Amino acid sequence: MKTKKRHSRNIAKNRTSRSRQQKSATSQVAAEKRFLNDLAIRGDAAEPTAEGKLPLDATYAILEKNPDGTVKKVKAVRKKLF
Repeated sequence: MKTKKRHSRNIAKNRTSRSRQQKSATSQVAAEKRFLNDLAIRGDAAEPTAEGKLPLDATYAILEKNPDGTVKKVKAVRKKLF
């Protein structure tokens, strides 16, 4: 009678999950920075005027900026229909 082998894949998967999580966290931060910078470059993100209105072509409102002028936080305010 043959005995079943226990698979070691689950153990190896659990050992590498932390490094995968760290890599995914750093890549997510990089992706967020790129997304925010791309919004500003394309003109999809704009700062509200003194009255609180956005230009018609802006879909995101800039809430915060970094000291170097890059966008830090945005809020989606409308959808763009092409």
